[in-house]
Amino acid sequence: MKKTTIILLALMAMVSTRAWADPIIRPDTLGFVFTGPGGNDGGSTGHPHSPVYPPFVVKVGHTLYLYSGCEGATIALIDEDDDEVYSEEIAEGTLYLVLPEWLEGTYELQIRLGEYVFYTEIEL
Repeated sequence: MKKTTIILLALMAMVSTRAWADPIIRPDTLGFVFTGPGGNDGGSTGHPHSPVYPPFVVKVGHTLYLYSGCEGATIALIDEDDDEVYSEEIAEGTLYLVLPEWLEGTYELQIRLGEYVFYTEIEL
């Protein structure tokens, strides 16, 4: 009986969490651009040969939880007119970033790591 109760409580917690948590910004949902030499201009230096590990971020409301890949990055929000409306540099050890409440609507979230830019669309 205890085991059944614990399982039911765990399932209820998962369902209720899905109700308030926004989708996860996972590596497989991020677009990627290399802006270094030869990145988008057809130059001869080409892309780097080492693998690039994309960031892992979870958005809940106006809070971004930075699980991995964001130290030293700049987080930027771009509106539909391609204007940067918000940006913040992420210091080492930062676990989350609270976005301003006045930001509402759909934005392109950019995570800029040196010559790499990861991007996805988010709703605030």
